[in-house]
Amino acid sequence: MDRLRENTRILKEGLDALGFDTGASTTPVVPLLLGDEWRAYRWAQKLLLEHGIFTSAVTFPAVSPGQARLRLCATASHRPEHYERLFEGLRACKAAEERGCQQLSVVSGQWSEIPRSRTGHWPLQFYASRHLRSDSIIVASP
Repeated sequence: MDRLRENTRILKEGLDALGFDTGASTTPVVPLLLGDEWRAYRWAQKLLLEHGIFTSAVTFPAVSPGQARLRLCATASHRPEHYERLFEGLRACKAAEERGCQQLSVVSGQWSEIPRSRTGHWPLQFYASRHLRSDSIIVASP
């Protein structure tokens, strides 16, 4: 239990240091509140495909509209390097948003810049668990 509590603290403090809203969670299940559903899906996709980190995007109707989030879960088996990798991936997601969204090309397997639609959203292609690598980190609750 001590290791789980410590890992939960590391996760929450790391997310706070990066400026993320994690709500009022007092458990190892920590929401990373993103608001927009497409944003949550894009971040989950980028974390999986580029960093080998699986997170659950939680969107409407599981949560209220505008309350989309990534569900992160600390476990006793996580090590400090896992959290560093997660935080690196989240920094990359923030940076990608600042310069414009990217999407994986099905043809080339490479990330490419894509323009926003007139509604301000980007198209989404979500790739499932077949993209998990042998060194993937699971930071999502089932």
